[in-house]
Amino acid sequence: MTALGARADGMLLVGQARAVGSQITLVSPDGRSRADLAPPKTQNGYVTPQRLFEAPDQTLYACGAVYDCCGYAMRYAPDGTLDSSFGVAGSVSTKPYINSAFDCALGADGHLAFAVYQGIEDLDANGALVFDDANHTNTPTADDFHAVVVADDGTIYAAGWDSSHTQSLVRAVSPDGTPDRTFGGSGEVPTHGSKPLSLMLRRDGLVVLTEAALARVAFDGTLTELATTASPAAAMTQDACGRIVTASYEKVDGSVLPMARVVLRRYWP
Repeated sequence: MTALGARADGMLLVGQARAVGSQITLVSPDGRSRADLAPPKTQNGYVTPQRLFEAPDQTLYACGAVYDCCGYAMRYAPDGTLDSSFGVAGSVSTKPYINSAFDCALGADGHLAFAVYQGIEDLDANGALVFDDANHTNTPTADDFHAVVVADDGTIYAAGWDSSHTQSLVRAVSPDGTPDRTFGGSGEVPTHGSKPLSLMLRRDGLVVLTEAALARVAFDGTLTELATTASPAAAMTQDACGRIVTASYEKVDGSVLPMARVVLRRYWP
């Protein structure tokens, strides 16, 4: 399995990479029924889904990458067929960065933001490229981005690496594609010296998870470190009470396996 999402009606979206091609499957809440969506295949090959979600209009989005080619976004109608009004036959490619499109997020205006190698891309509701900020000169300039969210005002926030892969950071981009310099003065805020994994948008700012730390970043760029992780973190979510929950791998004493169990930790807002 490469991606997991959910629809408002409780149906699960499961993305899988297979020996030949890849597939996106709808699974009922009780697990008893399943149906495959149209294959996520493009002229360059099969897309390995990395992010799956439902839009407010019940269309479905799949974002991922075609091996040794580029990133892709695909839009499905509620019946599971590709939406031909989006891009070319329901799919849009990012610029040809090898295995790019690490994450994507949908804005309130229907724009789709991509976290890609060397920058952030923004597509309009029809799949046309609005901007690509890869050539903007911020300090430090990120080499690749792994997570992206879109605020209600259209500001795009993305978590990534700097070019030396020694410093993670969060970048803020205005709806017109220019750096949002109200965020940390330059549009970028350094967070921690480990790989960025996940980014969460909250009413009071952002929460960024790296392999070694959890931090809060206010909308003005003020950074507050919440915790460091004793073992590599893997994922982050928020529960119904607004508490942050992280998952990490930890070695069990005496085990011959380097990572033998998953540990969940919960933090107050």
